[in-house]
Amino acid sequence: MDEIAAHAQCRRWAQNFTGPGLALADRALLRPRLQAPFLVGDPPGRPSTAAQDPGFYTLRVARVVRETKNTTSFFLAIPEEFADRFRHRAGQYITLRFDLDAEIHLRPYSISSVAGRDEQMRVTVQRVRGGLVSNWMNDDLGRGDEVVTTAPMGHFTLPGLGPGGYSVIAFAEKIGIAPILSIAATALHQPLPRVHVLYTTADSAPAVFDAGLRALEREHGDRLTVRRCYNAQASQLQDRDILGLSTVTESESLFYVCGSERFTDRVEQTLLAGGTAPDRIRVEPFTT
Repeated sequence: MDEIAAHAQCRRWAQNFTGPGLALADRALLRPRLQAPFLVGDPPGRPSTAAQDPGFYTLRVARVVRETKNTTSFFLAIPEEFADRFRHRAGQYITLRFDLDAEIHLRPYSISSVAGRDEQMRVTVQRVRGGLVSNWMNDDLGRGDEVVTTAPMGHFTLPGLGPGGYSVIAFAEKIGIAPILSIAATALHQPLPRVHVLYTTADSAPAVFDAGLRALEREHGDRLTVRRCYNAQASQLQDRDILGLSTVTESESLFYVCGSERFTDRVEQTLLAGGTAPDRIRVEPFTT
């Protein structure tokens, strides 16, 4: 059974990855009791010699926030000498590398911090049943520990925006709200007409990013609308819910869809059937 390796993993993330000779298979293992930490202790910010591949760097965990019993946010400190290399665009992700029992485990996670505004880079990890890495990170990774990572990558991003720009219409499912929140926050600090978000999540689990959404609503209430659909699965969404959001603005719009493949396929196909041009739709599924 495969682990959910990334919360909002880019469909083509492996094609963007440049490190040679890496085991890209993401096999889930039943979590053993770890006898020793497996994070590599290279000097922060320097390319990781232990990773044995170019494009990896060792960063220190500066802060840990336990969002829920099953979800944790990790804030990574970026050394000044690598600030340019780790400057990211809203919607991008990093790939963390773990070496455990002579096996390489790669996990891409969306960056949920706001590009150009937050000093530390945040990734949020949700525990997955039987997931080796997600369980270890939630249980044992702490402040001061080090992780090996690539620089930011991915194309689930906003284009260059001039006066007038585009309206942003986003559909997010569960942890797929992570890159959507970053995209929304970035868009609202540019001269865009409006941002609209439809967010589906289970009512049995706290909405990890809801506080961030509510803060944006307070600050940009005249330009941001958020519709929350609790305990809604992709199959329960009606076409009118999706198409209704696609017609709320008269300006040119860009559509961002992030969630499970079932969710993203449903939303994308509904938008296309409703007449939305394919080049206006950006899709990023997380995989199971």
